[in-house]
Amino acid sequence: MGLDLQLYRQFYKQAYNAEVADADLVREMARRFMDSDREFQTFKTRLAAANVRKVSKINSAKDVKTRPTLNGSGAVSS
Repeated sequence: MGLDLQLYRQFYKQAYNAEVADADLVREMARRFMDSDREFQTFKTRLAAANVRKVSKINSAKDVKTRPTLNGSGAVSS
């Protein structure tokens, strides 16, 4: 793979007249690969939705604990 990266860097320099680091190439290739993987995108969407529900549940619990309430005399208490 190292040789292919070197060759691709040479190609990139010729095609786009710009230098590119190996790390940048690998990062971009991995990003494009993952973006095109439908099963991974479905997994990622489900995980994000589960995290939103989890955070919402935590925030709702915090709101209940900190929400001011009226005490018996009509005054607001925490």
